Amino acid sequence: MTSIDFNSIEPYLVKKKIEGEVVHCTFRVEEQTFEVTAPILPLEDRPVLGALVANPGLVGTLVGRFFRGAFARKNEPSETTDGETEAPSRPRKRRYASVEIEAAVVRAFKEILDQIVYVETTDKWHLVSNFSAFEAFIRQNPLKETADKRLMSRMLVEMARMDGRISERERLFIAQFVNVESARLATLMQAPALTADDCEQASAKGRPTIYLVVAAGALSDDRLKGEEQRRLYQFADWFGFDASKRQRFLDMAQDYTLELAIRARFTRLRPELLRELAEQMGVAQELAQQVYDRVAAARQG
Repeated sequence: MTSIDFNSIEPYLVKKKIEGEVVHCTFRVEEQTFEVTAPILPLEDRPVLGALVANPGLVGTLVGRFFRGAFARKNEPSETTDGETEAPSRPRKRRYASVEIEAAVVRAFKEILDQIVYVETTDKWHLVSNFSAFEAFIRQNPLKETADKRLMSRMLVEMARMDGRISERERLFIAQFVNVESARLATLMQAPALTADDCEQASAKGRPTIYLVVAAGALSDDRLKGEEQRRLYQFADWFGFDASKRQRFLDMAQDYTLELAIRARFTRLRPELLRELAEQMGVAQELAQQVYDRVAAARQG
């Protein structure tokens, strides 16, 4: 994910309004507008060391404030010449520094991160609703390490070759995620089975994306066979995933491959054919209908 600072999110800021100790922000991402409120935290409320590291120019100001406070008398009510106590002056309205306001805007933007996704290929933020959970996840967590990409290539091919050959559908799926030339594919077809040591070489950040893509690849021919499922469970163990995390990734992969199947057949997918597809892929009829409705809504939009 890109670093989130004021400069990077400013293009999405439509309006900001300061009221008291909060800032009201209006952000626009693609066709949707978000109204968010966040507190403005004064710099002195932050840890002093952190403030100095982030803003070296504050050193003089803070040191001066410390010594003024050390030698100044308390601000006590003073007496007038006739013995009456003078009322303390009304506190002036707090004026925030621009860096404090910008930090509050960033804080507000982070409140909508569950509804938007940063896509590296476009260098922009997009609505999560425009992606399946699978697509949103792999875009938020792209593989960057060469070793991770190589391992994913080996895993994809190993899963695809379990029945002795790679189908055209599996070949097309693999091509979406890795650039494997025919010669390289032939080499991978002959490679030895992956081991726990091989899987331990994957980076901690890359493991979820590798597993999610490989699970979707295994499901690209509609449903998992017993041997494929056992191997996926083994990969999950080697990656250190518990049963709950493993199932979450398998569900995301299943949802994605179901959506791809429905998109490919959409114009001729009558209700009875949708039921047949659900049975063929081993998913609940209710899930198939939900995905169908989502695809239909996207086509109309």
